Amino acid sequence: MRKYNLLIAVFFFLGTTITNAQIGLVYGFSDTTNAPSGPVIQSGGTLYGVIGAGGPFQKGSIYSVDSSGANYNELFYFIGGNGTRPQGSLVLSGNTLFGITELGGSRGYGCIFSVSTDGRRFVDMHDFLGPDGMNPCAGLTLSGTVLYGMTEYGGAHTGGVIFSIDTDGTGYTDMLDLDFTTGNGPIGPLTFENGLLYGETNSGAANSYGCIFCIKTDGTGFRDLYDFNPKSDTIYSNNGYLTPLRNKLYGMTNEGGAGYGSVFSIDTNGSAFTNVCNFPSPYVVIPEGALTLAGNVFFGASSDGGARSYGSIFSVDTAGGGFRNIYEFDGWYGAHVTGSLLLLKDKLYGTAGAGGPQGSGSLFRYDTNKTTGISQLATTQGSINVYPNPGSGIFQLGISHAELVSASQPIIEVYNALGQKVFVETLKQVQGDNAINLSNQPNGIYLYRVLSESGNLVGTGKIEIQK
Repeated sequence: MRKYNLLIAVFFFLGTTITNAQIGLVYGFSDTTNAPSGPVIQSGGTLYGVIGAGGPFQKGSIYSVDSSGANYNELFYFIGGNGTRPQGSLVLSGNTLFGITELGGSRGYGCIFSVSTDGRRFVDMHDFLGPDGMNPCAGLTLSGTVLYGMTEYGGAHTGGVIFSIDTDGTGYTDMLDLDFTTGNGPIGPLTFENGLLYGETNSGAANSYGCIFCIKTDGTGFRDLYDFNPKSDTIYSNNGYLTPLRNKLYGMTNEGGAGYGSVFSIDTNGSAFTNVCNFPSPYVVIPEGALTLAGNVFFGASSDGGARSYGSIFSVDTAGGGFRNIYEFDGWYGAHVTGSLLLLKDKLYGTAGAGGPQGSGSLFRYDTNKTTGISQLATTQGSINVYPNPGSGIFQLGISHAELVSASQPIIEVYNALGQKVFVETLKQVQGDNAINLSNQPNGIYLYRVLSESGNLVGTGKIEIQK
């Protein structure tokens, strides 16, 4: 009882209100449902996604769930002949979802399918036969009434194909058979921008490490825009996803850069390839999916890295500055992200292929508008951001606050649950990041406050240590 009363006294002293965590669990998958194998898409208040080994036959399933986590429903089960192992993102047009399976169909090489949002009307639109492609990858891209995609293998040269198909299931066209010269083994989805389709291959092309290409929607005009080359620019092992922004394409690599991958940009005409940001170890290892744009900031996720090697969520300015490892997965909210993050207003939704309360993956939510456990500063301009939070003991405290700019020696004080001051330090950066080392403290919740040089309270919040 004494500990409880002291904790209340500390909260009162600091003027802190403990807010909801920045990370939240929307839905925990179980060994009955199995783990998600792609990101979610949204229609109204409902999210839709796929499970690679879901359903009673473990051939895959399609599910829906409210963005609040309520009303989980498995809409459709695959049985093999109509597809096996759905992958990547679904595409929505009206009340119909479109997607691909990596395997299954009449030849076992995968298929293109459609299903109504209530799960009642399923159509196996096309079974891949080998010469027209095999093993489609990452999902489809919709433009008008035509769907575009790629297969990793198959085609005339076994290097994969670029294909199109009408949304009514007719008009399947093998637009281009890829080979080693064009770049082969395409990965990721196609990106539609300014009337062209853009994509990436994982191998082949001039340097054997794949390329970025564009092609017209009628299958003509293929151009190799950039060849990845580990010898000249140490940028290689691309992850296959491109995000368009102001006549540029932004993507990520799994390797290269400073050794752990990078964010890069390239003009849509193929010029000005730039290494925007190198991922610092050990925060981001194997980035998953595409970068998600919110204002002038990209958010992304990795399937590995972080203190527990469960992956992380990160942000980086579009200009390449301000990299932040803003959350490291701890297992409870998931582990090993399976695709792109979906931005809905100020919240990011994503899926993890493992972890969660039942160990079979999760659908999680990350609030971009508040920092974990930190009170919002409603009366002043600027922000205080502590990350990663929870963390293993080493934190970064980022400051951008008008009151601190004029103060030459702001300080941070940290208190444990008994109200004992366990850490105090003068902050060296009034605008920027400061390392806070609490690695000698045990697991638990700690309260902090930042004071200006004159002693005025600037901000308060909590830090959680989880080793």
